[in-house]
Amino acid sequence: SLDNYIHKIDGQYFKLRMHPEEVNNFLNLLYPENCNKNMATAFASKGCVNRCTFCHRYLKGYKTIEPDEVINHIENLRKNHNIGMILFQEESFGINKNATLKLVEYLKNSGLNWAATAVRVKTVNEEIIKIWRKAGCVHINFGIESCSQKMLDVMEKRTTVEDNLNAIRICHKYKIFTVVGVVIGMPGETEETMQETIDNLSTVIPDDINLPFEMYTNYFQAVPGTPGYEYARRIGLVGQSLEDEEKYIESLYDVNADEIKHYLNFTDYEKEEIAYWRYYIHLELLAAYIRKHGYLNVLKHKKTKTHRAGLVYILFPRKMRKFLLKYLI
Repeated sequence: SLDNYIHKIDGQYFKLRMHPEEVNNFLNLLYPENCNKNMATAFASKGCVNRCTFCHRYLKGYKTIEPDEVINHIENLRKNHNIGMILFQEESFGINKNATLKLVEYLKNSGLNWAATAVRVKTVNEEIIKIWRKAGCVHINFGIESCSQKMLDVMEKRTTVEDNLNAIRICHKYKIFTVVGVVIGMPGETEETMQETIDNLSTVIPDDINLPFEMYTNYFQAVPGTPGYEYARRIGLVGQSLEDEEKYIESLYDVNADEIKHYLNFTDYEKEEIAYWRYYIHLELLAAYIRKHGYLNVLKHKKTKTHRAGLVYILFPRKMRKFLLKYLI
């Protein structure tokens, strides 16, 4: 149904991806005339150029859709569905520089705002982000996954910590909303690598308190068809028989990767010992946000329950915060 690909810009799509109280701050990034219009999903490419060890590839290889074809599709959406924003929802937007340049030039003159839900950090630099922002881009998601170089190498991301931080930093500079996504619990993950991720991400808190700052954290899922899954079978976390595999695959149905109860433990810790990691990452970054912008300033400008919780959390010393989370969750 086309209804699955067209939403109100100020509707549930962004309200589910940020605190509802922050939606107005996000809408302020758009051209005012677009805020009450619809948002449509489009694709400018298919596939991805990388082979991350945790990622199930939807398509083999990478293919760019002809820019004229994409532009014609967007024009039809505008004509028939009151579109003010385009959401490019492919696996890796912007890889083909020439095709992307032509598409972005059209978007610049269209009066539309737009977003890309998956961009590799190596795809962009400051000049590209500057051009995209002038062309109406208001939201980009990157496959950050970690800010520990050890874990990025385990994931075979072919990126560096500085690549990740630079992409986030540039988006914040040009007022582009980006959600920081982290995957935890890969083989080799430790409290030290988790702390590296926290410490590095703490350096790229946005300067503008009105720019939404959101993140999500998922536990690594060993999905069939990935090197991570084969590793899980090799070390006995997934059984070798067809019945064992089928039972495991069925267990993945309709589960959330942010819930630890579905996680196969690839670390050297007991599962109960790492249950707090997800909460610790979120709260420590929230504490870094409060330190940057000031306790009273956050108290004045941020009314969400999460920010209120952070204002209480930061009152405790860091070692005590970690201890309480580790043994109470």
